[in-house]
Amino acid sequence: EWSFVRRNMAEAVILVLTPIAVVAGVEAAFYTTGTRPLVAEFGRYAFPAIAPLAVLAVASLQALGRRWALLAGSGLLVAMLALSYAAQLVTLTGFYA
Repeated sequence: EWSFVRRNMAEAVILVLTPIAVVAGVEAAFYTTGTRPLVAEFGRYAFPAIAPLAVLAVASLQALGRRWALLAGSGLLVAMLALSYAAQLVTLTGFYA
């Protein structure tokens, strides 16, 4: 699909640079030379980078070809849901066990 990439080069560059800019921005905002008693960075600061990373993950499935992309994407979706449920169960077990 190189013709599509060439036609949409500006969008592709922004898509790749957005997660890098988010990580660099969080690092610049929370950088200190000393030690901290608490962790200042949390996952919520990565939310702006989630959508471009999801698009890059789905676009990378095209490397498998049209025949296997749907099957691999379905497998990744099932794995993500399984990890989500497992994390919720671990959290609930930590609260109530």
